[in-house]
Amino acid sequence: MRTVHAWIGATVDDAAFYLRVRSPVVWIEVDCHVAGPLGGAYRKNRADGTHQKHVHSAIRTPNGNDYSRELLRQHYLTSPHHQ
Repeated sequence: MRTVHAWIGATVDDAAFYLRVRSPVVWIEVDCHVAGPLGGAYRKNRADGTHQKHVHSAIRTPNGNDYSRELLRQHYLTSPHHQ
């Protein structure tokens, strides 16, 4: 498998977009969303639609065996500052 990427959206400043990079060792997604309940903090609301001021992202390591693992629970159990 090779590294591939996908881009959906315009390329002008402040345009909403979706980006995905996928390879055998990493999967990255960046996705613009509509404003949430705190959108007023950056002067946006749901009626404004998607924009770059509200972005969700995900980074996964498929070969790192992180799928279906409870990573947050594992962190709580193994990190000294949670014990």
